[in-house]
Amino acid sequence: MKPEESVRQKVIKKLEAAGWSHDRLRWKPEWPIPATPHDLSKREKGQKYNIAGSADLVAFADNSGASHALQVIFEFKAPHLDSGREQLMRYLSMEPMAKLGFWTNGSASLAIYKRHVNDWLFVEGAPLPQPDDDLTRPPRTTSDMEHASASHRCSTQRSVTSLGCYRRGSRL
Repeated sequence: MKPEESVRQKVIKKLEAAGWSHDRLRWKPEWPIPATPHDLSKREKGQKYNIAGSADLVAFADNSGASHALQVIFEFKAPHLDSGREQLMRYLSMEPMAKLGFWTNGSASLAIYKRHVNDWLFVEGAPLPQPDDDLTRPPRTTSDMEHASASHRCSTQRSVTSLGCYRRGSRL
């Protein structure tokens, strides 16, 4: 089994243990991501369309498996975070209903929350999403509480890590 497939199977088991039903997860076949907004329109009309790639795993709000219910796009790349970040951002851009992108190599993880202000929020070391999570913002954790004052000061934050808030590559 390829390392990517091994990570995918472990994540699927963890998601199901967390409450995601098997019907709400899709990896066979992998989810095709439209290449352009025009291709997105073609998909909605049931026409043949070009794809930018295929997501390793997706999770839906219900068991319809329809694009309108798409919530989370998962990518499993090894060994470095940067190898999946850009690809995941492209995929999120082309899937208007998806609210969260999640990358992991089995040991490190990154959650990318799509925000309504055409901005991205990155959370390194993020836990797997739960079925009842509000996917428009990161989950509240003990470490979030410790950084609450720092997070409050940077409401337009780009990235939250254990070191604090970042915007445009500089520490706030």
